[in-house]
Amino acid sequence: MLGSINLFIVVLGIILFSGFLAAWFSHKVMTPTY
Repeated sequence: MLGSINLFIVVLGIILFSGFLAAWFSHKVMTPTY
């Protein structure tokens, strides 16, 4: 039970982090700051 909860939290964190990273990267590409 605890293992599955930890795995769920890790997967959720990875999804959120990757989504944030993709949004930040696309924002940097759309508005380049040289």
